Amino acid sequence: MARILITGASSGIGEAAALQLAASHEVIATVRSDAACQSLLDQARDAGVSLDVALLDVTDFAAVDGLVDSLVQHGGIDVLIQNAGAGHVGTTEELVFDDLRACMELNFFAAAHIVQAVLPSMRARHTGRIIVVTSIGGVVGQPFNDAYCAAKFCYHNIKFIVFAQQQHAAFYFISNVRNYLNSSS
Repeated sequence: MARILITGASSGIGEAAALQLAASHEVIATVRSDAACQSLLDQARDAGVSLDVALLDVTDFAAVDGLVDSLVQHGGIDVLIQNAGAGHVGTTEELVFDDLRACMELNFFAAAHIVQAVLPSMRARHTGRIIVVTSIGGVVGQPFNDAYCAAKFCYHNIKFIVFAQQQHAAFYFISNVRNYLNSSS
């Protein structure tokens, strides 16, 4: 049984992965709000599975580090599913700079930070998997999604650099670029 940390489990892919994987693994799912926490726990109960849910704002690096350190000290992390993120619609001309900064913070800096936080323990254990759920917006720009695509382009490219540097290690990286996937059902 693997110990799996999933970010962005409030809805969509993260929520579905948490519920499905909890049937045969130890899952720690992170969400942003008390309401999302209760909803995921209710769904797990209804599905007959058990999982742990942690409140986590992935842009709060101290909170991310605290959660990762706690999990490492109490059994480690076998798999990270880095799924947290959010879109932002608007053109560069229309963007309020604070919105651009917030989009980059969530979709690039926070995503890179959680990978950075789990890598040392995986390297020390000589095992682990990191699954990055990203977007076609990191490969092909989409009109009216300027900030989101910019953040995803950055993350899409840095993950390849990190992954290439870790090829010699005994752990694996998987990148899932989703394209037009309705993740709300």
